[in-house]
Amino acid sequence: MYPARDGEYYILGKENLRYQDIYNKIEVTINLKTPKRSLPTYVIKAIRKMSSIMGKTSNYMPTIIHEIARLSCKNHYYSTEKQ
Repeated sequence: MYPARDGEYYILGKENLRYQDIYNKIEVTINLKTPKRSLPTYVIKAIRKMSSIMGKTSNYMPTIIHEIARLSCKNHYYSTEKQ
């Protein structure tokens, strides 16, 4: 194994998985029940908005921030090939 170099990104596993696929693998591996349903996009965005408002009004760290909410509503697939 080689040490990481600055500016390099590494993808572990060499396969693209949805979050549900990852949860299923975890469930089988460690015998732990995982979520079976996902939240609709509009619910995630509403939670993010409410969390942001609460954070601004009560000096509270938001549970979910805009960037995480936005990214969690999209499918991301990556290539392990070097550019």
